[in-house]
Amino acid sequence: MSALKRFIYRLASHQVKLFLIASVLWVYLSGTSARADDIGEIIQKKILRVAIIDKDTPPFLVVSKGVPQGLEGDLLVDLARRLGVQLQLVRTAKNVDQLIEQVSNSEVDLAIGQLTSTLEWSKSVRFSKPYLTLQELVLTDRLVGAKAGGVDKLLKKRESLVTAISGTAASKMLEDQFGNRLKLSSNLDIAVQQLLAGKTAAVIADEVTIINWLKENPEAGVRVEVTNSPLYRPTLNMAINIKFDDLKFWMNVYMEKWASDGTMDMVMEKNFGKAQSNAKK
Repeated sequence: MSALKRFIYRLASHQVKLFLIASVLWVYLSGTSARADDIGEIIQKKILRVAIIDKDTPPFLVVSKGVPQGLEGDLLVDLARRLGVQLQLVRTAKNVDQLIEQVSNSEVDLAIGQLTSTLEWSKSVRFSKPYLTLQELVLTDRLVGAKAGGVDKLLKKRESLVTAISGTAASKMLEDQFGNRLKLSSNLDIAVQQLLAGKTAAVIADEVTIINWLKENPEAGVRVEVTNSPLYRPTLNMAINIKFDDLKFWMNVYMEKWASDGTMDMVMEKNFGKAQSNAKK
């Protein structure tokens, strides 16, 4: 190889090395820049932007004079206190899908509102560890259930339509199981009316919603049967911006402490009462 060729070869080799070094630095710096919007900036700005539904959902979340209350409200207040920031509530979402969109579009840092970690939502957001596991209850017409040979047999019938309350954890969780047999209702009153009119075979909702409804409608116990089904136990999780790995890590550490240091028990008993609080553990 001539001296000129050797010089050209060495020069090309150096250029390749410089290119590789520059590429590595670019990736590193890009990653650092992307992470600048993570927990460090939240702490620096002392503001945590949280998306919530635009209406109260007691006993989970109620906003009174700008202060969040209820189970999820107390959780947010405690979380912000331990993080050392102020809460900035974004209350424009009409349903849970819009909550996920706001997190995915980086309009907020996280969202809370009886969200559960579905496969579809997990494509665009990350979820914290659960802060609550719900027991879903099944409401059926006593006579219809008896004729079918029990609730389980009734639900397995292809012609049996099942109702869930729109925008709830149950509605998202049950989509995969029941497909086009799942119907959505805006509230439990309408869902039960359709059930007793024979238009649907069952109503599935979380225990808090059903227990509160039965307290307000004690006469309904004559017609409807309540079944505790082990098949439906959705977890409630907070949705986090998909870019915020550090925030997710911190929140999961927080959730472990929330469950272990007595804070969760205190908040549960405050919002659900001692009996229901013990039942959810």
